Amino acid sequence: MSNGKRRVGIVGYGKLGQFLASAICEDEAVAAEYELAFVWNRRPEAIGDEIEASLRLAELEDFAQYRPDLIVEVAHPKITETYGARFLATCDYMVGSPTAFATLEVEQAMRAAAARDDGHGLYIPRGALR
Repeated sequence: MSNGKRRVGIVGYGKLGQFLASAICEDEAVAAEYELAFVWNRRPEAIGDEIEASLRLAELEDFAQYRPDLIVEVAHPKITETYGARFLATCDYMVGSPTAFATLEVEQAMRAAAARDDGHGLYIPRGALR
């Protein structure tokens, strides 16, 4: 962690991603503990000027270069299927689209990735995120 804050990467920049980014950047209580590592969106043009260009992740495959401590997915269940295990190899991961676990193979892969000894946690919120 840099400067004692947890670095958060946000995958998805719809209403919920915008809310999270805004809270991290603008809410003093949240900003005291967290900082934005990156924001990624399937359509990069949807990320407005409120997010510094240096924090806009163009290719999701490059997420590790931004040194996140936590990635929060608020995009689509396919993200967990495609990137979830890779995220967990690098940092903690919070799944905002838990329907990804409806596929047995995805559930098994994520359980195995979360069981590794590297200490990265898999978080699946219960109920609505907002």
